[in-house]
Amino acid sequence: MNYATLFTIELLKIKAQIEAVLDFRDEFLIRRKNIDDICPEIMIKIFSYLTRVNLVRLQRVCKAWQILSNDSTLWSALGRVDLKKNIKTSDEYLRYWWLEKFGLIGRQMMLTNVDINCLSYGIATVRSCKGLTLIPNLKQLLIKHGNLAALPDTICHLTQLIELTFSFCMLKSIPEEIENLQRLRFLNLTCNNLKTLPSSLKKLTSLECLILDGNYFTKVPNVISELSLTRLTMNDGSLVHIDNLWKMTNLNELSLKNNKIATISSLIGNLIGLRTLNISKNKIRRLPSSIDLLTDLNTFYCNNNEISGLSDNFGQALTVADISGNKFSQVPVCFKRSMQLQWLEIMYNAITVLPSFLYHVSNVSISSDQISAKGYRELCEIGVRVHVVR
Repeated sequence: MNYATLFTIELLKIKAQIEAVLDFRDEFLIRRKNIDDICPEIMIKIFSYLTRVNLVRLQRVCKAWQILSNDSTLWSALGRVDLKKNIKTSDEYLRYWWLEKFGLIGRQMMLTNVDINCLSYGIATVRSCKGLTLIPNLKQLLIKHGNLAALPDTICHLTQLIELTFSFCMLKSIPEEIENLQRLRFLNLTCNNLKTLPSSLKKLTSLECLILDGNYFTKVPNVISELSLTRLTMNDGSLVHIDNLWKMTNLNELSLKNNKIATISSLIGNLIGLRTLNISKNKIRRLPSSIDLLTDLNTFYCNNNEISGLSDNFGQALTVADISGNKFSQVPVCFKRSMQLQWLEIMYNAITVLPSFLYHVSNVSISSDQISAKGYRELCEIGVRVHVVR
């Protein structure tokens, strides 16, 4: 049997299906039946071809369709298809059904990840988040721009959570019950009004990453030093005192950008596992020699401070370094030993000589007034990519 014959057979099958549908329509119109006369099993079968967005729209048609469209077989089928996919607020049903239906729908769909931007669908305040407690397997929750004063207690009942984000929510406090989230690994509380953290936070033994950017801490809370974090960021705040950091020997990444830090303790040498350090945009004048002990450090940002020198033995494993906007009068000699250095930024310093030992650096960024610096042309000739920032 050739392809033409097979194609003809398929067309005939389709034609037969279309004729059957038309016959049903004609019979329906002749008998003038009400659509409610169609048995529920057939209606559910028809509904099974719809998307979840359209299913929720059906629930607003009438009471009968609301019951039918909530049938568990419809939602369990959708759940098997969409398991572990993010449900974002671009889905229209969240715009209308967050307060009443979201938890029920989430459970029926077996959601594991939920991403909610309150600004995108007009809900400025999410007070209790009760609907979320109906989703037992929720592992990732992200809520942005919710007008809250405190983290809702109901969140602390989501014991399967691994990642939790409440950003731009105006939070002033975190409940002690957060200790219930024993599986939590990632906690993001960016851009809130936090000044303190609950002591129970130390019981989150699985927590690896804590993001507290854009809050009102003046010192690093004591409870943070009792966590086994690998990543801590407290950027864009009011930090002055950071002495509690030096016990955190598991840290791989530490970012304290844009604060009011003036001094770095010699105890920074305790952070021997540190690979990324960002202390840019502070008021630091001097770095202790113990920073040499950070032998695994490969990314270092200290730009926009008042630093004038670095230890000769610092940063031998560096691949990226930014010392721009400080008070260096010469390129630190330590970079001569940084044989893996790929990017070095030295603009906006009083550097007038670009030494030849920078030949091994792939990229060097300088400011326009450093074009006349001695050694500039030589670096260009030996193949170093010199980027001029104007």
